[in-house]
Amino acid sequence: MLLSATLALGGLGLGWWVYGRNPLAKGAMDPLERGMQKIKLGWLYTAMRNKFYFDELYHATFIQGAIKLADLSYNFDYNWVINPIVNLVGRTGVLLSRGLGVFDSTVIDGLVNLVGRGGVLSAVFSGFFDNKVVDGIVNGLATVTGWIGTNILRPIQTGKVQNYLLVVLISVLALLGLYLVY
Repeated sequence: MLLSATLALGGLGLGWWVYGRNPLAKGAMDPLERGMQKIKLGWLYTAMRNKFYFDELYHATFIQGAIKLADLSYNFDYNWVINPIVNLVGRTGVLLSRGLGVFDSTVIDGLVNLVGRGGVLSAVFSGFFDNKVVDGIVNGLATVTGWIGTNILRPIQTGKVQNYLLVVLISVLALLGLYLVY
């Protein structure tokens, strides 16, 4: 810990001694740069000035690598996987909807129209049966009942009690005869 603190304070002191005691005027050359040129370090000075090309190396490896990896991931995801799958699903959906449209217009509509025609035929038959058979039976019964009332029962209705008692006596004797025979 003592060594770290000594190095940190020494670096701060050296920085103040080089730059802090005589601040640079605008456009003046950096004292370290002037000192390095005097020493004539050559390529080492250029490498130090360019920070040993660390930024360029970092950009060429990590930044360009990340960009290439991002481009590859984008193409893989968007152009090679997502778009083909989405387009395949879209085309499949279009084909399926067209097929179902044909199925609907031929099979389903055909069945609906067949049921509709069956309903119409049933209604026609039902109307014919109602008008001819049911109404014929009801009207026939009314005609027979009217004929019986007019031609058979009306002459019997005389208003005389003796005639009614005679009909009752004949009916009782007929029932008694049927009972005794059977």
